[in-house]
Amino acid sequence: EGDLFAAKLVMDATGEYLFVTAPKATSQSKVGKVLVFKQNESSEYVLNQVIDNPYSNNGFDFGTDIEISPDGNTLVISSLGASHRPYATFDVNSKLLTGQEYILDETSELKPSPTTFDAGTVNFYSTLKNSGAVYTFVKGTDKFVFAEELFDNIVQPSQLYGNSLHVTNSAVLVGAPGQDFEPSQNSAVYFYD
Repeated sequence: EGDLFAAKLVMDATGEYLFVTAPKATSQSKVGKVLVFKQNESSEYVLNQVIDNPYSNNGFDFGTDIEISPDGNTLVISSLGASHRPYATFDVNSKLLTGQEYILDETSELKPSPTTFDAGTVNFYSTLKNSGAVYTFVKGTDKFVFAEELFDNIVQPSQLYGNSLHVTNSAVLVGAPGQDFEPSQNSAVYFYD
């Protein structure tokens, strides 16, 4: 299978930066990387930066899709695979223990929330196959720096969140063709500004 080097290629509008994904490349328990090449004075592209998957052991193929904003300041990279979202979900409207499970009050809404127990030494992971995540990076002086992770608040298995991306100078659109909240809705587009 290899590292799928050049699975996706994107160049900024000026032609100064070339981004090459390798979503199956592995190093130190991280899967996927994006290689950033910068054009030098001789008009050759030389390796300027390697952006690794921000999370290790998450089952993601970092670099599934990639986009750069028209102004070249925002780089967006998606990862498909198992969810790595470290959180525990508690619902204040849980009621009665039935058998070995708490059941939700039918009138309550699901309210997932990030929960920290002891400064990060205990993590709860929700492993949901093909859920996905999207990461934004902003251009610094010469390199791209991690800015934030975009994700759906209610992660779904086979959601394929981040399967497709589009970025403008002020917004990010994330496609989730596997989204399935209701029988009539099989896909979704998320808009972040």
